[in-house]
Amino acid sequence: MLTPLRHALLRLALRALARPRRPQVLRVGGALLHLPTHATHPAPAPGVGFLPLFEAAAREVGAGARALEVGAGAGAWALLCAQRGAEVWATELPGVPLEALARSAREAGLPPPRLLHGDLFAPLEALRAAGEEPPRFEHVFFNPPFHLDAPRAPWERAYFGGEGGEVLRRFLAALPAHLAEGGRAWLTLPRAERRRYEGSLAPYAVARRARRWQPLLGWVELLELRAGAAPPPRAPAALSAPAALSAPAEAFYHLSRLINTHSCELLTVEGRVDPHRLRRAIAAAAARHPLCAARLRPPRPWRRAAWVAGPPLTPASAPLSTRALSEDEAGAAAPWSGALPPALLRGVWGRPPLDPTREPPVAFELVYDGARSHVLVVAPHLCTDARAGVVLLAEVAEEYGRLWREEEGGGAQGSPPQSPPQSPPQSPPQSPPQSPAAPFDPAPLTTRHLSWRARLALVARAARRLAADLARPGRGPALPGDARAPRGETRLWVRRVPPAELARAQEAARAAGVTLHVLFTWALARRERRRDPALARAAPRLRVADLVALAPLLPPARRDALAGRFDVLVAPHVLHLDLRWGDREALERLRGLLASLKGDARRHGDALAELYRLSLYNLLARLLPLRLVSGALFGTLMKTEVVTTNPGPVARALEGFGGHAVVDFVNFPQIAPPARLGLIYTTFRGALRLVALHDEGRVSAAEAGVFVGDVWGEVLSLCEELMSAAEERAGRP
Repeated sequence: MLTPLRHALLRLALRALARPRRPQVLRVGGALLHLPTHATHPAPAPGVGFLPLFEAAAREVGAGARALEVGAGAGAWALLCAQRGAEVWATELPGVPLEALARSAREAGLPPPRLLHGDLFAPLEALRAAGEEPPRFEHVFFNPPFHLDAPRAPWERAYFGGEGGEVLRRFLAALPAHLAEGGRAWLTLPRAERRRYEGSLAPYAVARRARRWQPLLGWVELLELRAGAAPPPRAPAALSAPAALSAPAEAFYHLSRLINTHSCELLTVEGRVDPHRLRRAIAAAAARHPLCAARLRPPRPWRRAAWVAGPPLTPASAPLSTRALSEDEAGAAAPWSGALPPALLRGVWGRPPLDPTREPPVAFELVYDGARSHVLVVAPHLCTDARAGVVLLAEVAEEYGRLWREEEGGGAQGSPPQSPPQSPPQSPPQSPPQSPAAPFDPAPLTTRHLSWRARLALVARAARRLAADLARPGRGPALPGDARAPRGETRLWVRRVPPAELARAQEAARAAGVTLHVLFTWALARRERRRDPALARAAPRLRVADLVALAPLLPPARRDALAGRFDVLVAPHVLHLDLRWGDREALERLRGLLASLKGDARRHGDALAELYRLSLYNLLARLLPLRLVSGALFGTLMKTEVVTTNPGPVARALEGFGGHAVVDFVNFPQIAPPARLGLIYTTFRGALRLVALHDEGRVSAAEAGVFVGDVWGEVLSLCEELMSAAEERAGRP
């Protein structure tokens, strides 16, 4: 709570800021905001100001949305929303000029906001009384005068809202009449003042989306308000998740605090997906995935991380944002033909990492690209990977199709558009929605079946592996580009392999008794050996970072049912390749290694050893500075700039999205420092997607394409050698 002394200091600061000054200009997004002398500066000094909170809220605004800024002042929110293609309205008290905001929009080439003068929503009521019906808004923004004290001068009206906080209370009482269905309001409110307004906030579901410390104000929070009463306060119940999931979930939580470790599924469909129907589909599908509404209890030195139950998602609270790509952002390239438009992935890497301790660990984004729609599912690795993301996306598509059939008569509005020639004819999915998933039974997923001696042996094995990785020399594959250049943004490049080539590679892998994953892994080494034979002899040990599946921790009978819902079943792992191996020896060694990691944990124990190694890392992360531990993990342990992963074939049918045909699908994770390139290969409808995620500051799109082409060329060459050897063996008497 602000003391009278702090009130006095705040009044002095406001008086100083209110002194006459020359007009100022502030860069807001990609535009220049002209600041009139009367307006409160959104960012008066480095580290001071509400502008980062304004930007965090504006990122949720999509193209075509209707946005209203109440008490606009300088108009930072209005200008940010206009840049995102929204229809913007702004109100301000009489006598406060708004011409500077109109000038800022005009100079930026943006449609001018509708500017009205009056108290709070009074200008909209005046329009209604005059016969003009103002719209209801998907987003309403208000930076209120939140301090409970009367303003003593005009420049104090931005911070002092009356002795009883009348301004904000009147706003909250009138807000529902101006919100569209599923609409949201955004407030900035100091934590010290929030409890004074709890009664007025009670009719809303309130979520904190960001916060920022400010001098004299303390922690200022960005609050998201949705219509509908907030759930009654209750102690969060711990989910019955198995203890085996704690170690990888906690490890990825540590990493997510430093970097964006998200996984993403990207589905492209013909036509425009209805966002309101999509919200309902997300809420229905999320009910079958308990982690979608859960929160992670952060680890402490004396306790481990754990999932706790959160309020279930509803259509109003579904984590969905919408936006549209401009013609410049979309570009002329067709999907999956090479480098994708960077703006398409802005919702994955251009956003702060999801914080699973404060919000659901999953987010959806709907991006309109001309006549097509892109549906993205973004989730941190600590709760899902590609398999679980595909299951969730498929169930959202099924639920969307069910709603479409109910509301539009099963295609009464026209049949789905046809897919490209290489894809089979599309039809809306007919499978009924699945029942909610049964809660976990943790007993079969622990190491209770092992004796204490066996568990101690696993801990010792994990410690030896950790020490060996830290001490063992090795290097990663040579990459194009400049490793010393400053890091840039992540870009995604896709090469689509025809089904015939994929079938040939799969046939060769079966003939050799290995998987396609093994062929890709050894192809990296063959490329290195072919590139520089002398270097291969001088430094023969090659390190490639991979994600090892911990699915053996699940009983076989429940593996398929549960792995798609709680897929915290991957752990970082380093493969050591000796470039002096022959092809047959290498394939046999890799086949044995991956089989031991993916086999029955009760017989092999290698997956359990990886789990214990993660537990040791988590223990260090609790006791030592996080950056030091993560730096050791990436810089010393992995010692490679290439990360590979194989999500495998898409496990669920993605044939239609309501009345829309599915054009294509690709899934990919984020890459983490010091990696410069991630190589992901997965199949969809019989075609192989080779996805390269690269750091554009160090590897260009052309160089990433050449690298992928070299690796695939080595795979094909290896396959031909394997098939020739198999045919020779078959032809012998």
